[in-house]
Amino acid sequence: MSLYEDVLARLESGETPERIADAVDRRPDAIEAMIEEMRRRGHLTRIDCSGTACDRCPVGGSCSMAGDVPAQYVVSRDGQSLLAADGETPSEATGDE
Repeated sequence: MSLYEDVLARLESGETPERIADAVDRRPDAIEAMIEEMRRRGHLTRIDCSGTACDRCPVGGSCSMAGDVPAQYVVSRDGQSLLAADGETPSEATGDE
């Protein structure tokens, strides 16, 4: 699994960009740049979670992060296809368990 796919899979599982940066030993700004590239490629969508946005969010009632983070990311179908083609989970790719 590439770093790109690892970060995408971690976002899909609900990890924050800051936690991902720590987990993959990269600077937070490098992970943010990668997330922006994922958005440009159509692999990821950003949902605004600031203020009262949770009321308008399609997953607001079931989100475990409500109010804790300024944004949440949703992996698109194209992103899910990319991950499915690889077939590994982030822990399998990095050896974490």
